[in-house]
Amino acid sequence: MDEPETATSPLPRLQQTRVQLLIGVVAGVVLAVALGQLIPWTLASMAGVILAECVFLVLSLRVIVPMDPQQTADNVLSENLSPLEDELVLVVASAAAIISLVVLGLSQHHGSAQEITAAVFMLLGVFGAWACVQQTYSIHYAYLYYLEDDGGVNFHEEDESVKPRFTDFMYLSYSIGMTYGVTDPEITSQAVRFTVLRHSVLAFVFGMAILGAAINLIAGIFQ
Repeated sequence: MDEPETATSPLPRLQQTRVQLLIGVVAGVVLAVALGQLIPWTLASMAGVILAECVFLVLSLRVIVPMDPQQTADNVLSENLSPLEDELVLVVASAAAIISLVVLGLSQHHGSAQEITAAVFMLLGVFGAWACVQQTYSIHYAYLYYLEDDGGVNFHEEDESVKPRFTDFMYLSYSIGMTYGVTDPEITSQAVRFTVLRHSVLAFVFGMAILGAAINLIAGIFQ
């Protein structure tokens, strides 16, 4: 197998996935501490989690979406991206976010306005964690694509010389996140297939969490 080309102009530090995650966490903590002086700490903590997720998503999308196929190829195998580690870090962080949101939501008094607010925050927080996971997996799929001889994923482009860009991998990732399986792209390697398996199982867990949060919100409104 030929050695993959590495990036000629690696991403600046502030555009690295783990740095973006750290910025989001710091922003979330600052907001939680500030709001904790004004509202119950449970709601303040939930707001902090939601802000952390939003900051990470905005920073990531701002970097990834504008990239053309060549920029995608140049940056995806750079030393700035370590998708396997990034996947583990973000999955753990997202799981912690879901657990904390559920615990905080269940700690509210039944039928109160605070419980309804907490239910809304819990729904937003779980959805935000889901989106963060899809975003990270899109980077992982792009990384695997340029490690494989045949890419490991066939997007069925009419012009076979056209290489995928990051938004194509986002399409693959978010499709799996919403359907728990691959749609029209064809998986052609074991490494990518195993990643899809992990991703699908995690997406199912998130789907159940989002459904549970939605039911909790509706129940709180009509109590």
